[in-house]
Amino acid sequence: MDAVHRGLQRLEKSTEKNYRMGWLQFRDFCRRNGVRALPTTTTVVCAWMSEDLGLRVGAKNMQNYLSAVNKAHVHLELERPAIGERVIGTRKSLLRDQRLLKPAPKRIRFPADVIMNAIELGVNEVAVPDGLLRSVVAVVVDSVCGSRGDTGVHIRPGDVVVSPDGVVVVLLRAEKGSVQTDALTGEERKIIFAAGAVSGLASLVRRWQARVDLNFAVAASGRRSWYALQSERNSLSWDVGKMNDFLTLVLDVLAVVPPEGFSYSYHSIRHMAASSMAAINVHESKMVDMQGWKSKRVALTTYVDPKCPVSAGCYFLFGHLLPPSEAEVRRLIERQPILWQW
Repeated sequence: MDAVHRGLQRLEKSTEKNYRMGWLQFRDFCRRNGVRALPTTTTVVCAWMSEDLGLRVGAKNMQNYLSAVNKAHVHLELERPAIGERVIGTRKSLLRDQRLLKPAPKRIRFPADVIMNAIELGVNEVAVPDGLLRSVVAVVVDSVCGSRGDTGVHIRPGDVVVSPDGVVVVLLRAEKGSVQTDALTGEERKIIFAAGAVSGLASLVRRWQARVDLNFAVAASGRRSWYALQSERNSLSWDVGKMNDFLTLVLDVLAVVPPEGFSYSYHSIRHMAASSMAAINVHESKMVDMQGWKSKRVALTTYVDPKCPVSAGCYFLFGHLLPPSEAEVRRLIERQPILWQW
């Protein structure tokens, strides 16, 4: 056993901590059941997974524990016992059982105020790291455009533009059902935000673009996601899982946690956008257009939560889609009087 601990100490500190915990749990299981922990067999490992580990750890999260057992054997030049078809089969079986015992949490929308706070974070935080800033920008752009996660992560350099006077144009080239190509066809959907339509959006986009121009010039080719950091490759193969990663980071930083038994994902963004627009009475035709739906039936039956409360975030993100009040129209006319000719 001393050789195992010596071997663990050669690892990086964080790795050593995880592997030590896994190894000690396996060793304790073996002691309780009167079997040898070193060397052990695949049969013992599978029994540990089924009778002990699977009661405490999700089957998807077992790899560190299995690697710990394997690493202990490798240190002594022994065969690794925690690999092979039997171990894989045991994990699959445990995964099915765990899903039956604990159904997957139901995805729900989060309040629009979360995105409002994310914009404030991205614009005003002085030392925001690259990874956090790009996550904020990705989540915010997806939110205000009502786009799908796989559409958002495929935005490329040049697809989001801010004019000198603050107009923001977002080109969505990879919407559901369309083939992603390098050359633009002119049929891609473009969403234009007038200056100040979403407060802070132009500043946020400019800040990320400045960061890209400064740090990622080597990777400035159009054959990548606009959100890819310099070290990241194959970003055009990203899918909704990447948007989930972006959203998870933003929610963690903002300390936003779903209720027990529920979860947030990229789909929560679309639920939030549709429900927020409905809450402040944005016209259905504008909702359908912003979300890229074929019909309003999909929106009303799947995405809109009629119980969504009106909040500052709803107006902050989607108030620009409402018709102006009579007073606002009069002010516009007074600033730009119409010269009638009879």
